[in-house]
Amino acid sequence: MLSQERHAIILEMLREHNIVKISDIAARFNISNLTARRDVDTLQSQNLVRRIHGGAILVSPSAISTESPKAYRSTIHKELRAIGKLAASLVQEGESLFVGNGSTTLAAAHYLRGMSSLTILTSSLSAINELVGTDNTLYALGGYLDYNELFFSGTFAQAMLEQFSVDKAIIGCGGISMGLGVLEYNPDGANLHRTIVRNSSRTILVCSSSKFRNNALSIVCPLTDIDVLVTDENLSDVDREKIRQLGIELYLAPVHTPGDEEEAP
Repeated sequence: MLSQERHAIILEMLREHNIVKISDIAARFNISNLTARRDVDTLQSQNLVRRIHGGAILVSPSAISTESPKAYRSTIHKELRAIGKLAASLVQEGESLFVGNGSTTLAAAHYLRGMSSLTILTSSLSAINELVGTDNTLYALGGYLDYNELFFSGTFAQAMLEQFSVDKAIIGCGGISMGLGVLEYNPDGANLHRTIVRNSSRTILVCSSSKFRNNALSIVCPLTDIDVLVTDENLSDVDREKIRQLGIELYLAPVHTPGDEEEAP
């Protein structure tokens, strides 16, 4: 199989699952992990995917405000838009808010643009680009910029974040384990999320239902530390019941609404 054919199939895998592991790519094509990483690097050089620890995700737009609504809709999955919109609806005018890094939190940031008098703190360069120029106060964490995931981390970002307390935090995740809790691929990102979970009155976790039982390197917090989970309606009945038994408020975003593709954010 030609490398171009593999690249096309890898993109299809990402569109279906949001994230793929290097080991899954290698197994799919019966190639070495090294060759799989080279394929991902090639796609990253074309700004189509982003390398993360052990895998890849589709690139999120870093400056949606410069794109047309049609371009925005074609870039972010319908599920993520629906989740982001629902999460943003839980925010009240005048609140202080942390927005984490990731494609689903970026979708939420898009819907926060229409609000005013919010005080927003973020480590995400993509969210900064999305929220700049709005009628909200924006604080950006400084520190080391991760070029792959486009967020600020490290000791400076950590020290700055520890000085803040917010009404609500909207964070994403790499995976959810019923036993281990909220998981993240990047240890630095996990550290930031762990801190803001402690420093927020309410933590809102946003993710697609496909993240359930995904494995990731770093443990952020137990699920019982999460106040609200916003995911899509494809979440299984079993997982819905388990989440509710933990006392977590569960919101399911509809992703099969007729005419959703025509909706302007």
